[in-house]
Amino acid sequence: MVVITAIAVVVIVVVDADLTNWYVDLLLGEFKHYKTRLAHGGIRQEVQDLLLGYGLEIVAETLIEGLSRVKRCTDEGRALMSLDLQVLINGLQHFTSVNVKPKLQMVETFIKAYYLPETEYVHWARAHPEYSKNQVVGLVNLVATMKGWKRKNRLDVLEKIEVYPEAVYLQMSKYMAELVKYDPSLSREH
Repeated sequence: MVVITAIAVVVIVVVDADLTNWYVDLLLGEFKHYKTRLAHGGIRQEVQDLLLGYGLEIVAETLIEGLSRVKRCTDEGRALMSLDLQVLINGLQHFTSVNVKPKLQMVETFIKAYYLPETEYVHWARAHPEYSKNQVVGLVNLVATMKGWKRKNRLDVLEKIEVYPEAVYLQMSKYMAELVKYDPSLSREH
């Protein structure tokens, strides 16, 4: 999964039609490798399924992080990102019994937020605390640049946005609680 983190930085470059899909193939290859290692690791099937679900969530978070760092993107480039996501979802579904689409829904939501009207970004950010402040700021800066917002409007939107950074902590707490169900020795009380 270390390579997936590195892919986040690479995704920021992928907005040109000639380059799309290569990172999808790379992610699919890495996830297949991850699944294979789990399958040969002597881990109970229900724990494997749980870890595959977490792996899907890491893929989603990595994609969002990469997409939030895009500096320039056309409407066509954003549409290609949506297409790449659908190809990725279909490919990942072959590796796991976990329903992939809900795990990657937040990536789709983030991609589609590019098309919101200028007046909706503050509301959208407050309605989606699952995204970090940096991710939302990256999205707003991209949209403002590509849609030609006035500087004052961009700064006003950024000032009004309140994103809850503790969302990451809450997500990690949820993961630990799930893992403890399967392996009580992971509990802090032991």
